[in-house]
Amino acid sequence: MSEVSRGGGGRAFALLLAYAALVAVALASPLTAVHGVESALALGILLPPAVAACAALDALRWPARERLALLRTTALRSLLAWALPVLLLALGSVRVRQCTPLEGLTFMLLGPLVGVGLAALSGLTVGSLLTGSSLARRRPRMVGALGAALPIGALGLGLFRFWSTPTISIYGAYAGWFPGTIYDEDVALTPTYVSQRALVVALTLGLAAVWSAARDPQSGGLRAAVARRQPGLVALGHAGHRALRGRHGLRAGAGHASSAAYIDEQLGRVLRGQRCVLHAPRELPLDGAERLLDDCEFSVAQAERGLGVTATQPVHAFFYRSAEEKRRLMGAGATFIAKPWRNEVHLQLGGWPHPVLAHEVVHAIARYASQGPFAVSGSLGGWFPNPGLIEGVAVAIAWDDRDGLTPDEWSAGLLAHDALPSPRDFLGLRFGTIEPRRAYSAAGSFVRYLREREGVAMLREVHRLGRVSGVTRASLAELEAGWKAHLRRVPLPEGALDMVALRLTRGSIFETVCPHRVAQLRTTLAADFAAADLPSARRTCRELLAIDPNDLSTRAHAVGVEARSGDFSEAHAGLRWLQEQNAPKAIEAYAASALADAYLARDSFDRARDAYAALLPLQPDEASRRQIEVKLLALRASRAPSPAARAVAGRRRAAPRPGARHAAHPRAGRPAR
Repeated sequence: MSEVSRGGGGRAFALLLAYAALVAVALASPLTAVHGVESALALGILLPPAVAACAALDALRWPARERLALLRTTALRSLLAWALPVLLLALGSVRVRQCTPLEGLTFMLLGPLVGVGLAALSGLTVGSLLTGSSLARRRPRMVGALGAALPIGALGLGLFRFWSTPTISIYGAYAGWFPGTIYDEDVALTPTYVSQRALVVALTLGLAAVWSAARDPQSGGLRAAVARRQPGLVALGHAGHRALRGRHGLRAGAGHASSAAYIDEQLGRVLRGQRCVLHAPRELPLDGAERLLDDCEFSVAQAERGLGVTATQPVHAFFYRSAEEKRRLMGAGATFIAKPWRNEVHLQLGGWPHPVLAHEVVHAIARYASQGPFAVSGSLGGWFPNPGLIEGVAVAIAWDDRDGLTPDEWSAGLLAHDALPSPRDFLGLRFGTIEPRRAYSAAGSFVRYLREREGVAMLREVHRLGRVSGVTRASLAELEAGWKAHLRRVPLPEGALDMVALRLTRGSIFETVCPHRVAQLRTTLAADFAAADLPSARRTCRELLAIDPNDLSTRAHAVGVEARSGDFSEAHAGLRWLQEQNAPKAIEAYAASALADAYLARDSFDRARDAYAALLPLQPDEASRRQIEVKLLALRASRAPSPAARAVAGRRRAAPRPGARHAAHPRAGRPAR
């Protein structure tokens, strides 16, 4: 082995380590700066091509007889290339809180570590196959590029599966797990992912065995004749191949992938209409299924009128029994999904009319005002999506209320609080960095104003090209000024500003500390309240506040929980903290009401009366004030309140939940928007 070849290999490894370190440094967002599913996916995408290229070059330069030494060195270099960014991300937990360190490390082990292991064997195989070739002698760097092409090609295969099947959750041999939409906070380690990585490990071991058996000790290339002399290694390689073949043969049943046929098999009912095809659970009564189909048909007609297009193919609406079943069959749990290029929308069963069906159907119909392989709004022929326009058009056409406010009312409230995002921020990739209710409401309100001012034909052109600037007659600055002037004239219902203020207490998934753990704890807290489990609710509130002491909603919950548990000093301290932080009135009112109800439930009538009296000015509407006045009348009438007053106090009011979805009123009586 020449000194030149040794030096070249050393330089390649040094470049690999430098690249791995830069990748870790680039993951500076709070969402990716620590071990977790997002950072594991980023490393799983970015590290394997570099590792495979380095391994392919190693196979060219290493002495043919030193088979095991080459295997050990390649494994060690791959391990170091994985360990360096993992260590740097671990140090990042000093800056960004890590709430689930064990789960985060598990994602790092299952994702990029398994991926770089397979990439190393892939690179060795490519390099050994090309050893002695004219390409290896004249252009050895091309051999490294060919090694890197395998992980890159696998990414392309995953993208093709995303495009060609209903699934949104992709399991890749090298990259690991893409769990679906990036803004879905409810993501956790699943047995399906563990089983998929076990199969990849089996494939890697089988590939290592075949490579070891087939490497010629004279030339360094791979020879079938050499492999026949080592039947044990060949058998191990065959076992890895069988694992891979089993994975592909049983992928739908194992949950590693999906198809429309498999989903229909699991759901069991298909109904066809003129504009929609309904895919629903077999146990859903026929009249209920027909009602859903009618809802879908109406939503399609509304979307066609709103965009001025005519659909030529029916929309396939998949309704799952639960969020968990939807996650298992197509990858998205609580998140509702549309795949416009496949004419599909995926939702779980809800009320009638379905609260978000109209929104998702608009995505499917908007394909007729789109271009590119994904049929969404985007520049560069639709290859560069504009999420602000994609979601803004859906909100503008469906125009559903959320928490009793229209998108215009939400946006007017945000403007009043000086918190309305600019179109320059939400009409592009930065849409995802804004808290969802603010982003969706503002984008929908702006797009609706754009349609009213510029016309529906101009809206279609804006959507097709994926941009506003240079397309509309008015400039973006002129449109923004006109939009804000329009919002200042929007009348707001009583209590709207308090409702909007609640939304300002939460950030986007990119700003939230430990978003996945927080989502799990909020689900646990809801279950605690449903089960009236005060000790568990107390623990959950305290864990949430340990993660984010400024979580106003949890602070309000904690006041009620502490008071009902008998710790009134802690409850009062929480209420004072909310007052000192100038929390929105709705938050303070919920906490103060929970405290007053706890006094009444424990027969502290004088304190309850004083607390209710202080609570009156905080009520956002007449109905809430009337409820407090009923309790005060009962307390003033006699020292022992009536059973009715006790019953009212005993009800645990739900804290205002920004972003909660409520079923809309039937849309059939409304004009299309």
